[in-house]
Amino acid sequence: MATTAPDVPDQPAVGAARFSPDEQFARFAIERMPAALTMYDSEGQLVYSNPTARRVLGLDEDEMESRTSNDARWRTIHEDGSAFGPEDYPVNRTLKTGESCP
Repeated sequence: MATTAPDVPDQPAVGAARFSPDEQFARFAIERMPAALTMYDSEGQLVYSNPTARRVLGLDEDEMESRTSNDARWRTIHEDGSAFGPEDYPVNRTLKTGESCP
């Protein structure tokens, strides 16, 4: 099924600004996609997580947004079960180097 931005329900205002139709459509898609998505600011503070990320991690929105990229509670592991050090988290590598991680 295809949809266009005008078909997306209005989003609440943030401050005095409203989202453009393109932003509304992007938010609509991100909120409903089956992949987990988190976004961090340049200081490593988690500023957004979609519902899938919150469900997968078992955290609510407030719990998610209270965490930083260095938060020891993440307990991120590699496929072999060994622990990631915070410096190895993809978001921290990107913040340090400015390059995307594969």
